[in-house]
Amino acid sequence: MMLIYFYFLTYQPGDENIIIDTSTVINTYNNCNFVTALSEVPEELLVNFYPNPASGKVIVDLPAGGVDDIRMVDMSGSLIWRKDKTTGDFELSLEGYKNGLYELLFLKEGVLSRKSLLIAQ
Repeated sequence: MMLIYFYFLTYQPGDENIIIDTSTVINTYNNCNFVTALSEVPEELLVNFYPNPASGKVIVDLPAGGVDDIRMVDMSGSLIWRKDKTTGDFELSLEGYKNGLYELLFLKEGVLSRKSLLIAQ
């Protein structure tokens, strides 16, 4: 038995700029290519947030210079929350959001970084 899991999000501006390191692509079954790793996230997009899993609020630590766009999407790809042109650290209130797994998308100068956030109220 073979389990194959695919995860898709709807298109977001900047998706075409995701960097994939082709040196990690390997040929496998029936000449299908599988990506085994993504390239490193640039330092200007090193974003941290805590706690994770979270309830109530999340503290987001942004890199120097901030980011152009922050989005939170659910696992179906629906936009839940968005904030433009953000600098410095800030608190993101989670009140009213359902328990579950979400993706935080950070965009700066056309480069996209994704991080998962688990909400457990």
